[in-house]
Amino acid sequence: MVPPSEVRARRTSEARQVADRLPGAETCAGSLVRAPGTCAAATHRSKGSRFRIRVDVPSDDVGRVNEVRHALQSHYRAESADAEGEIRGLAYNGRWTFLVAFLVVGLVILVNEAIVTWFEGRFITVLSESLIIVAWVTLWGPAETLLFSHFPARRARDVAGALASAAVTLDATEADRTPPRTS
Repeated sequence: MVPPSEVRARRTSEARQVADRLPGAETCAGSLVRAPGTCAAATHRSKGSRFRIRVDVPSDDVGRVNEVRHALQSHYRAESADAEGEIRGLAYNGRWTFLVAFLVVGLVILVNEAIVTWFEGRFITVLSESLIIVAWVTLWGPAETLLFSHFPARRARDVAGALASAAVTLDATEADRTPPRTS
């Protein structure tokens, strides 16, 4: 079993922002995220591994673990639901754009056959082959949307779901000497 990845924050207000940075390896280096091994271990974690969120809080706030857990779970469940909606939207748009592109391919092929039937010559042959290439190129974007664009949204959904079920612990620390910045 893979040990849980750990997200650390210095205060409860930081916990969401720190955990949100976990999926991106480029933001792991030098941040508050602590994962076993390297940041890539957190980014490319196995599907069954779990997260643990640890927040350093003043000793007065240690008893608020249920409140913090509920806030983080609500946040990541909402993110998971948003990603699920994005996946459904991509599938819906992918099917319709693919259908429209396939109709365009059919029309271009019909026009191509009409041109070849009515006209002759080398230019017509080049035009005919170019139209066929253009027809198939129109399928690239919709096919990419349908086949591949859902992977990042699925990854975001899975990570948000794992973070929603993460174990949350609050660690008591001494009072923060620097007051939080308010702009």
